[in-house]
Amino acid sequence: MAYSKDQQEFGFAKSRTLTSQCQQCDYQFACYGECPKNRFIKTRNGEPGLNYLCAGWKKFFSHADKALAYILRATGNPVAHGKFSDRAVAEQRKMAMQSVVQKINTTNATGFNPKF
Repeated sequence: MAYSKDQQEFGFAKSRTLTSQCQQCDYQFACYGECPKNRFIKTRNGEPGLNYLCAGWKKFFSHADKALAYILRATGNPVAHGKFSDRAVAEQRKMAMQSVVQKINTTNATGFNPKF
């Protein structure tokens, strides 16, 4: 049944009717707008079709995101989505390293030479 023509058409219709807020959400990969029967409130911009459970799902995914990423990594799996995805973590490390280098360069430019 999961691969039936009707099921596939339902899936395509479901994804085509996502609001722009859903399409830009960090957790779209997890809920895809949830069940269409629950999409009866408006987005921040007044667009109809937002799931009324959206705020609760966002809180849950935000709370569980770090733990789920830890579990995936501990089992040798990549973390493709969320705020703790492999890409996001790499970007955070890059920005942190750039900040450290900038502080060192600023400190050295003022004449202070820290001894390590």
